[in-house]
Amino acid sequence: MTVDELNTLPEPRATDAFTACCAAPRWVSRMVCERPFAGRAALLDTADAAWHELSRDDWMPAIAHHPRIGGSELAGAASARARDWSAGEQASARAPDDSTRAALAQANTDYERRFGHPFIICATGKSASEVLVALRDRLVHEPSAELAVTADELRKITMLRLDKLLAGP
Repeated sequence: MTVDELNTLPEPRATDAFTACCAAPRWVSRMVCERPFAGRAALLDTADAAWHELSRDDWMPAIAHHPRIGGSELAGAASARARDWSAGEQASARAPDDSTRAALAQANTDYERRFGHPFIICATGKSASEVLVALRDRLVHEPSAELAVTADELRKITMLRLDKLLAGP
């Protein structure tokens, strides 16, 4: 869709489009209200600025919207677009063997137990082994530091998805 098409979507459809990119309600609301965007750069600049205004309470719904890394199920009522994007983003991170799948599952469990939320990584282009290394490396973070890393990973995913939104049908 083009920026002009996004600018003219009815509010419910614009809300759905932005929610597929990021399920933080305050971010979505800001993006819908900021329309019309002068162009792609203005949209991306606004998205990034809006992201940096969010807090932990805003990030948590966005975190919950993502499937567990190595998993396939999105939490909540994700759109078909969000499910497709998530599957594509994690495609290279799918574990090719049982031992890597088991290690990812255990590391995910350890992470969720430690931090209280699923592990989030911008997995586009990363192998299962690379994701596993990152997951294990991040397990040693203090919770506040890890939440900041998680938020930045969500920001990266959001920006990639905005690119997909503007590139796709």
